[in-house]
Amino acid sequence: MAAQKNGASIARRFCELVAIPSPSGQELETGRHIKKQLHRLGIRSNFDNSGSKNGSNSGNLIARINGSKHTKLMFIAHMDTVETGERRIKPLIRNGRITSDGKTILGADNKASVACLIEAMKEAISLKDRPDITCVFSTREEGGIMGAKFVDTSGIDYVFVLDGSMRPGIFTNGSLGYLPFEVRIFGKAAHAAVNPDDGANAIKAAGIFISNLDLGKDKSGATINIGRMEGGSRINVVPDAATMHGEVRGFTRRDMEKKFEHIERELALACSSTKCRYEIIKKKDNFLEPFLAEDKDDIISLAKRSALAAGLEFGLKKLSATCEANVLKSRNASVLGINRGGSGPHSKAETISSSDLEQLKSLIVEIIKNTD
Repeated sequence: MAAQKNGASIARRFCELVAIPSPSGQELETGRHIKKQLHRLGIRSNFDNSGSKNGSNSGNLIARINGSKHTKLMFIAHMDTVETGERRIKPLIRNGRITSDGKTILGADNKASVACLIEAMKEAISLKDRPDITCVFSTREEGGIMGAKFVDTSGIDYVFVLDGSMRPGIFTNGSLGYLPFEVRIFGKAAHAAVNPDDGANAIKAAGIFISNLDLGKDKSGATINIGRMEGGSRINVVPDAATMHGEVRGFTRRDMEKKFEHIERELALACSSTKCRYEIIKKKDNFLEPFLAEDKDDIISLAKRSALAAGLEFGLKKLSATCEANVLKSRNASVLGINRGGSGPHSKAETISSSDLEQLKSLIVEIIKNTD
């Protein structure tokens, strides 16, 4: 009966959160709501100044709870969702499952994690023996300009990133590094009817390049994608320029380097056969380090103990995406991802169960209890 009541309480808190629009860059109203809920629990929180750096109307909301144990924990859950905010989300609860009304996404990604973290802190503050806890409610994860980049993890022993739609008890121990790039091909303009042989067709070079490129995912999980392309000027002119925008992802730096070696090799061949020149521009300011937790890391032992204590089946799985763990791991913090459950993220079919919420909340509490 207590578990049912707790599950209902979390579900109500979750529904309150998703009813507040928070597209990336517009998290302030949600942050103020969370701050008010934490204040009612006797937990102080403050916004940092990261919003001025990543274009959000809000900073990350950071709450701290002092403890008696020497280990320091951090939990992070992002406030933004992929909805535009033009139509408010109307959550519905039927037979223990929560959905939207079918006209919008639900927003379980990631407000389910936010709701569970608040509920877990309600229990944490009553524990006499607990570690220092920092809770971060972050901005712009969905927009890629992550507020997590500006979070200070110095002095923190373990960071748990609350995100992902696998079941609670499955921990994310790896996620893809990310580096966007731009390819520019330079040809030579000529009249398409009078003297086309005097030209060098940049679009033709781009076509040869793309047709020979290994797009998609390889056996290591690394990917190449070309997502946008433009070129040429007029239909009666041999195009002297083409530009392509893409990305490379991989679970290791070496996997990503191999992808760029392949890109350059195919680009050189395509341009050589068409008498064009090329340039590759790696957008290093947007680079995200691959994240991979080692099996021997103490944080994995803590995760396993805690999952079993919460009555959950423990597991580790890599995420074929890029997340806040990439940012935090690059600062040498000991990081692991916690999944929230649910299904259909970023779609109108998105759903999550009350039992998923209760399991996630219980898992967070057990991590706190099982920390030395």
